[in-house]
Amino acid sequence: MVDLGINKLEEILMPFGYKQDLTQSMPIFWKNIQQNDLRSPYAFSLVIITLDQFTVCIEGLNEPRLKRAISAGIIEINSPEDVDALKEVVFETTLDNYKKIETVLPFFEEQLFVIANEPIYTKLYKKALENIELLIEAANEVEY
Repeated sequence: MVDLGINKLEEILMPFGYKQDLTQSMPIFWKNIQQNDLRSPYAFSLVIITLDQFTVCIEGLNEPRLKRAISAGIIEINSPEDVDALKEVVFETTLDNYKKIETVLPFFEEQLFVIANEPIYTKLYKKALENIELLIEAANEVEY
C-alpha cells in the first residue's frame, strides 16, 4: 500500500478548493468557508489540513465566533498555541490509511457546503452541524 504524501493529498484536496501553504514546517492546506453563525463552534469558517511525518489531520475553526469571544473578553489569545487549542479536530489518520480521508472528506465537504449556503435556522443546516459534531466526536475517540 502506498502512503499518503504531499502529491496524493494535493490530488485529493484541490477539487474541493483547498489552497496550499508550504512555508510552514509541515505542508498545510486550508480553505475559508463563508458563514455567519456566531453560535456554533462547528460552523467552521476555516478548515486546515496538515500533513506530518506520520499523520494527516483535518481541523476546523469558527473565526467570527472566536473574534466575538475575544472582543467580549471571554477568551484571550497570547500565542499560536492558544489558537491551536481552540481548533476542533474533525479527522485524523495515519499516512498508510489514507483511503479513510477519501471517504470522510467528501461527506465533510457536503456539510461545509450546507453551512455556507443554507440559512442557520433550517433543518438541513442544523443537521449539517450535527454531522460535523459527530465527526469530531469520532475523531476524539478513535485510536489508530
